[in-house]
Amino acid sequence: MVGVNGYGLNNTYPTRATVLFLGLFLAGGAIAAEPWLSRLVAEPRRWRATVALEGRLMTIYLWHLTALGVLGAAVLTAGGFGLTDHPNTRDWWLIRPLWLVALAATTLAIVLLVGRWEDPTARTAASGTRPLLPLLEVAVACLGLGYLASEGMDHGLTSWSVAAVTLSTLVVLDRLLCPPRHGAPRRS
Repeated sequence: MVGVNGYGLNNTYPTRATVLFLGLFLAGGAIAAEPWLSRLVAEPRRWRATVALEGRLMTIYLWHLTALGVLGAAVLTAGGFGLTDHPNTRDWWLIRPLWLVALAATTLAIVLLVGRWEDPTARTAASGTRPLLPLLEVAVACLGLGYLASEGMDHGLTSWSVAAVTLSTLVVLDRLLCPPRHGAPRRS
């Protein structure tokens, strides 16, 4: 449904009625599945698993394309397995399940690394004493990413140094903003 300009019909620009009908189909499917899903999560363990997953949905949403980019770069570096086949060929479709599993694993790894920042209670103790630290984190991230976006990663040691300094600074600022909680009970 999402097209790319220059490659035939594009349903999203200009927007066509097919996108409206896809949205209606998805909404109708969700409404139709609601009774079945309600019965499915009525069991307490399934409900707890659903709530735990729901607590990380924004992280999954925000990082799944980064995971796809990391996975694509790794695969291209390793020879391009699965990226050289033309879409909608038999080989392309046979490789899709492997790609989906690899994408899920890569996304899970990133979520495990960055998901802790979704916990608002981790920042409550320090946020009142240092209100400028979150702004400083955003500024450092924007400056570092802005440099890398404008100059690229092909400037050798300079680009990698900027990336390393930006990441190191963000880690230090995060430790100041959100120090480890000693003696706090672990969440299960």
